[in-house]
Amino acid sequence: MPEDWSTKKLAHKDVDARWTEMHGKQAFGYKLSVSTDGRYKLIRTVHISPANEGDQNHLLKALDRSNTSRDLYADRGYTALDILKACGWWQYIQRRAKPKQALSETQAGRNRRIVRIRARGEHPFAGLRALGGKCLRSVCLARATLQLHLKVLTYNLKRMCWLKNNGVAIF
Repeated sequence: MPEDWSTKKLAHKDVDARWTEMHGKQAFGYKLSVSTDGRYKLIRTVHISPANEGDQNHLLKALDRSNTSRDLYADRGYTALDILKACGWWQYIQRRAKPKQALSETQAGRNRRIVRIRARGEHPFAGLRALGGKCLRSVCLARATLQLHLKVLTYNLKRMCWLKNNGVAIF
C-alpha cells in the first residue's frame, strides 16, 4: 500500500483482502473454509482468510477436533498431510489426473466413492448461496469474518428447523 495514502483513503480500501486466481479468473477477497457434519449437513467450524492463502495453510484451522469421526473428505486441492495421519485422521482425498495421463480405473472408482460422501459436505455452500452467497461488501477481514459467521449461523438455524420439522433427532 502506498505511503502517501491518507487515513480517509485507507478507510475505503480493503488492505486485508488479496488477489488470487480461481478457475482461470482473477478474484479479490477472502477464502471461506468450513468443516461440515456429514450426517446432518451442519457447519461445525469456519475459517476465513485472505484469498491468496493456500488451502494447505489453514486446513488444520478448519478441522473440528471435537468431531468423533476421524474421516477427512476433501477435494483435489488438498494433498495428504503427514501431520493429519499422526493425529489419527483418515484422509479420503480425490486423486488428480496428471497432465496428458488419465486416471486408472481403480483411481476413478475411488474418486466416485469419495464424491458421493463429499456431496453432503457441499450442501452448506448451496445453502449459503441461497442466503446471498459468499459475496460480501465489507472493508476488512474482521467485518468479513462477522458477516460470514452470521450467514453460517443463519444457515445452521434454518437447517436445524428443517431437521426438527422432519422429525430428525439431532442429539
